[in-house]
Amino acid sequence: MHANAQEIVVCPGCRGSLRLHASESVIIETGTLECSSCGAVYPVRRGVPRFVSTESYADTFGRQWTRWARTQHDSLNETTIFRGRMQRYTGWTPESMSGKVVVDAGCGPGGFIDVIEEHAKLVIGFDLSCAIDAAYELHGRRPNVHLAQADIFRSPLPDGVADRVYTFGVVQHTEDPESAFRSLIRLVRPGGEIAVWVYRRSRIPQPLYLVRRFTAGMSEPRATRFIEWYVPKAYRVSGMVGRVPVLGRYLRRLIPVADYRDRRDERRQLSSEQMFEWALMDTHDMLITRYTYPQRWEDLQRWMRDLEGVRRPTPSEMAAVATKPA
Repeated sequence: MHANAQEIVVCPGCRGSLRLHASESVIIETGTLECSSCGAVYPVRRGVPRFVSTESYADTFGRQWTRWARTQHDSLNETTIFRGRMQRYTGWTPESMSGKVVVDAGCGPGGFIDVIEEHAKLVIGFDLSCAIDAAYELHGRRPNVHLAQADIFRSPLPDGVADRVYTFGVVQHTEDPESAFRSLIRLVRPGGEIAVWVYRRSRIPQPLYLVRRFTAGMSEPRATRFIEWYVPKAYRVSGMVGRVPVLGRYLRRLIPVADYRDRRDERRQLSSEQMFEWALMDTHDMLITRYTYPQRWEDLQRWMRDLEGVRRPTPSEMAAVATKPA
């Protein structure tokens, strides 16, 4: 962590200011943050301040993002997938982040940080899981990036810290998606914007939810071993089904595996090897996560009930952006 990060974090318990104790003076690899109000002490380990003692329900994410930490980074796989997603979900371009303080809530290993870090004035990312260690290795030493391991329901950030806050593919994996989202609104300055993207709730039950009855919450490392056994087989079946004339691309979606071979989006930029690695990663996300609560547009509107200018940048995405009243 950067020594000046103590100026932009607070005690998640009482909101008091924190005092840094460390032998290093610029880049802090090991140390503690002590609350001046309640006396709580939070360790800094491997360069990351830790505001939680366990990963709780996010432990499978930690294993997932650590195992495939470099898979979903535009700068590493030579694509524009995450840049395109950012724009579809929000209407924001990375260049529009210039001069802004941005919070990535549930940043994982930093796929979206990778897109905006060259443009934003300051990027603050936090994640409940140990995926934050992968984010630190890839992004944490940049002077304008601050990272922390923290709970979305009790983030260690002061009110009004950010011009923009986003959380993509995160809150639907918590035990209370609406409360998780609304806990982030206080982080936005008056006149700033907040954005969310979640899984879409389908009117027709999807086969993956039948499989999840047996796999959801599976412990690690058993879960990763299962995924690495299951995906090659399901991916092969999906490929065979996909070759059925006319109906193949629709029948393929009945197979509970993340097969993107017929998708007409940015993932077409991936090589066949990269596509399979994404299948491993996203199938892990689909089947293993303890909580998965897809949402409807009406749900997002309810979450943003006291915000202004609620909009859906792309009709095909279950994403919304709104402005905090001045």
